[in-house]
Amino acid sequence: MMVSSARSPNGTSGDRAPRRGEGGRSGSTRVGRAIAGLLVPLAITVAWIPLRTRLPNTDLALVLACAIAAVGALRHRDAVVLAAVSGALWFEFFDT
Repeated sequence: MMVSSARSPNGTSGDRAPRRGEGGRSGSTRVGRAIAGLLVPLAITVAWIPLRTRLPNTDLALVLACAIAAVGALRHRDAVVLAAVSGALWFEFFDT
């Protein structure tokens, strides 16, 4: 009895799950998302500077939380972690 194994065009069997990092995503995409995770909270806190005397810091915290959730929509866990840490640090630096 001969068993044939189905092979995909790239030479791997079709029954294994793709490994993390596979699926056509390049390293530059990951770096771009990580940079977005770092810079989005910074840009928001810098833009908030003229308003901080008129609006409470809790409003900025809510805006930062929404921005971190938006970075989370990119579906890249490392970028979300960077955005959360970056948001906390920039909030501490600029607004407390």
